[in-house]
Amino acid sequence: MNRTEALDVVKASIARVIPDADFDTLGPDDAFREALEMDSLDFLSFI
Repeated sequence: MNRTEALDVVKASIARVIPDADFDTLGPDDAFREALEMDSLDFLSFI
């Protein structure tokens, strides 16, 4: 699995928890929990 494929898997997993997640505004160095406004339950569901 290359980097792009891994990112696609992560994005798909996050999208199951947060269907309206906007990945276009997420930068490579951004803290995705804060940028996508994930609360603790969302994060646990993602994990």
